[in-house]
This record gives sequence, C-alpha cells and structure tokens, in this order.
Amino acid sequence: MLPIEKVRDYDFKYGLRSAANINIPKLCRCASFDDLKSPEKYKIDWVNGESILLYGPTGTGKTYSACAIARYFYVVEMAIVKFIDVPDFIMESKNFESNQNLYSDLLGNELIILDDLGSEYITEWSLNQIGYMINKLYSNGVSTIITTNLATKEIEERYGSRIWSRINKMCGLKIRPTKVKR
Repeated sequence: MLPIEKVRDYDFKYGLRSAANINIPKLCRCASFDDLKSPEKYKIDWVNGESILLYGPTGTGKTYSACAIARYFYVVEMAIVKFIDVPDFIMESKNFESNQNLYSDLLGNELIILDDLGSEYITEWSLNQIGYMINKLYSNGVSTIITTNLATKEIEERYGSRIWSRINKMCGLKIRPTKVKR
C-alpha cells in the first residue's frame, strides 16, 4: 500500500519515479511524449551528450515539450534528470557560499533542462554565472535541453559569441515548436 503522503507525487503510469522528483513544474508533471506532434524528433542520445535548443515565442509549448522529454528519460530510460528554471537558479546561486557545490550538483545528472533562458535579469554577474554553467555542461558532455523565447541571433546578442558558440555546438538539434497537443 502506498503511503498517503506519496499519493500526490505518485505517477500512476510509471510508478514511483515521479516527475515531482526532478523538479518539473506541477502543470507539466503529466507531460508525455504522446503529446508532442513529432515525438521521434525529440529523442536524443543522452548517453553521448546530445542536446536540444527549443526556441520561439511564448505559448508554443517549449517548457511542456522539455518536461515531456525529461519525464520520458527519467521514468522510462532511468536517466538522472534535473529541471532548472534559469531565473530561479541565478537567484539561488547568489545565496550559495560556494558555487562549486552548486555546479558539481549539476554535473551529477545525465540530462539537464534549462528552462526560460533569457528571462533572467542580466547583470555582469548573471552573465558570468550563465557562461560558467553552459561551459561546464558543454565541456562535461551533459545532455541539456534549453528553452528560450529568444531567437538564435538574440541569444548571441544577449550573451555574446562565446556563450552562443557553446550553445550552438552542444545543441545539435534546434527546434522551434508550434503548439503541442494537450
């Protein structure tokens, strides 16, 4: 019998490996590959560090698609996955005594979702944090799904050619989703 405190986080399709365990937002915890228009194009080789950039205007299902992918890899492929809201991560990283612990925690995952890149408040410090994070994920071959409302050219303008170069190299798959079916 499942304890009552676990019922709200229980994934009835896949069991105890619930999307709540990887920090997926509540509204997307039931996101499924079946909801994506062409799910086959979202399958990546996470073991070899393949990554995806999901970009485009608000309301096209970028976060939902990223959550569906994360949930699939977490519950079906048994990957170690972490969902990160970029603005929250930047704010939380200011409170860490040592950012080394924060970033080493990231590298312990096989798939990272960086949601809403470009919506954070830009300062020299936040640019450095984002650059450091992207560089760590890239150089360590951690599969990453980045969602952003920015066009590819805007990413380069906002973060500079060095960070854009890393994102461009690590994200061999760049998808501009249209509405997902929900």
